[in-house]
Amino acid sequence: MKKVMKKLVPILLVSLLALPSAALAKGVEDSAKMKSFGKGKTDQNKHMNAMWSRFDIDLEKNNGKVLIIDNNPVFDFEVVGGENGNLANGDSILINVINRGGNVVKQLNYSIDGLEVVDDVEETENVHLYTTNQDLDTTYGAVRFLNFNNLATSAEVYLTDAQENLGTSDRTSINFYRGTTIDGEKPYGDWEERNKVRFGYDAEDGKVWVELNAEYEYRAEYDTVKDADFDAIQFMLLNRESDSAVKLKNIKLNGKAISDSDTVLVGDSDWPKWNLEGKIQNSHGNFTVEADLLITGDQPKGEINKLEIVFGKK
Repeated sequence: MKKVMKKLVPILLVSLLALPSAALAKGVEDSAKMKSFGKGKTDQNKHMNAMWSRFDIDLEKNNGKVLIIDNNPVFDFEVVGGENGNLANGDSILINVINRGGNVVKQLNYSIDGLEVVDDVEETENVHLYTTNQDLDTTYGAVRFLNFNNLATSAEVYLTDAQENLGTSDRTSINFYRGTTIDGEKPYGDWEERNKVRFGYDAEDGKVWVELNAEYEYRAEYDTVKDADFDAIQFMLLNRESDSAVKLKNIKLNGKAISDSDTVLVGDSDWPKWNLEGKIQNSHGNFTVEADLLITGDQPKGEINKLEIVFGKK
């Protein structure tokens, strides 16, 4: 069994100059999973000025220490509140944000709401990944990742409401060249060899969104139709540079590994496509798909190598 936190309410964010590099979890005997379903909106008051975005975090036992793991960076945490080591609604949880040097740079304080106990299901059921030669007939959201050479001053990500709009001005973008990160900073960023990508749809608000964790973390969203009728999520990987590789692995849907999770999608010059089909929507008509984007070798600029993810009707 797992405890699933359906809602976490942000209380406080504090920037820290010096804290221990790891915080031991106290009194937590259960493995748990928590999800924040924030809309990526900024909540501003005298205590907080931070961007809260969707994330999916597992709490896992590891040699007596419980870690929160969400790709990179790694989060350590300690629970404040609760009786006899059990989490409960109304308890608060401190999340220490760890940078690459192992130092805690932020401390997030959340109040737990909507705590439920559910069956521990590690993989999605009735969802499968297929190779295909067909484009989707109708698309309601599309994202493109490109410019893998870390030398471009143009965008590394395009996001829009339909695949045909990726090459037009009807889109939004993420730019590593002084683009704004989730933390509100404007650094000069780079792709890494392993990058976490997330792409999702909010049926109630009618928005598609993308989150990218490369050297820095970025987020963008774009308006699309509400309550879209869709039956497939399509992945496309183009790799036309012979001295490079573009791959996608560790694919998850709605926070769970797909049944074909051992599959590694490999790009080539033929622009291969894969459809994720089956029970891809959650009970609210939304979805979140995430994966590791691996880019190695002598990467070119532009769209010679790229990844696209779209969703819609076959």
